[in-house]
Amino acid sequence: MPEARYINGVAVIKNRIIVLTGKRSDYKISKIFIYDPELDRWHYLGKLPLNFMLAGVTSAKDKLYMLGGSTHDHILSTCWEADITLPPIKLKE
Repeated sequence: MPEARYINGVAVIKNRIIVLTGKRSDYKISKIFIYDPELDRWHYLGKLPLNFMLAGVTSAKDKLYMLGGSTHDHILSTCWEADITLPPIKLKE
């Protein structure tokens, strides 16, 4: 993974692993990465609108869902839904 983190969220969409939220040392993370196991490659997908951790993360029908979580000061009760546009994949040679 391009960036070390823990207590992060993970989901699978179209056979690719999406890693988001989490914590690294003393700060929470907003960057989203996607891993393609067939190509053994990571791609940067974007950032969330805020840094948070401990969110429940799942996927359904090619959408990503993040439930709850914690920012620096607050415990969240929100449910976020995101349409994920996956990066183009180049075939292995």
